[in-house]
Amino acid sequence: MQPHQPLTLRRNFSWTFLGNACYAACQWGMVLILAKLGTPEKVGQFTLGLAITAPILMLANLSLRHVQITDAKQQYRFNDYLGLRLICASLALLAIVGIAITTGYSWETSLVIVVIGLAKVFESISDIFYGLIQKYERMDRVAISLMLRGWLSLVAMGIGVYLTGSVLGGAIGLAIAWATVLVSYDIHSSKLILTAQFIQQDAGSHQQQVSTLQPQWCFKKLSKLVWLTLPLGFVLMLISLNTNIPRYFIQEYLGERELGILQRSLT
Repeated sequence: MQPHQPLTLRRNFSWTFLGNACYAACQWGMVLILAKLGTPEKVGQFTLGLAITAPILMLANLSLRHVQITDAKQQYRFNDYLGLRLICASLALLAIVGIAITTGYSWETSLVIVVIGLAKVFESISDIFYGLIQKYERMDRVAISLMLRGWLSLVAMGIGVYLTGSVLGGAIGLAIAWATVLVSYDIHSSKLILTAQFIQQDAGSHQQQVSTLQPQWCFKKLSKLVWLTLPLGFVLMLISLNTNIPRYFIQEYLGERELGILQRSLT
């Protein structure tokens, strides 16, 4: 089957279920590895890193993937979505670094937060490629990417924690795993799809244009896209905050150990 040919609804559903189930199991496995190889404090550090970075990335993502998929009139090209995602992800990482530096956490906890933020940035960029792949109804490629990302992150985090004895080593392994899948699989899959798509420039014209993976930064178009998607990003940030606010208070008043014990009990 050609990379741009859509799958049936049943096959797309099956692949989606398989990919998300595998990825969720691997996410649970990462916490289990920290619990077995480390201490409650280490679990608490990892949980705090996720709790701080998640709302920031939710806002920065602006739900661009959903807008990209539902853009039936093709008002924006993939280059626009990719360009805006790269800008927002970079700003989000700067915000995470600022929070890690100014909130008074220990140096190790601050580094864990920054590295987890970097890993989430790689995840965010993969997400915009998932939007392109999903738009052409090839959820098998998204599912394979999720499974690769899940298993690689599980192995990389386990090796990192085992060799270094710290959450920082596991977080670095996580970031390397997600960057590897992004570069080696997600970009390659998207390139296969884009190069197979030819868009007619003019009605009746035989000239065709092949889309590329190069980001495009047109201030006017990106400004409109930001105002269109900002409410979606804001809502997702609030949902994430609603989940994570208790973790902030537990860490602040009880410490990372108690936060880790809470997370272990939830898993």
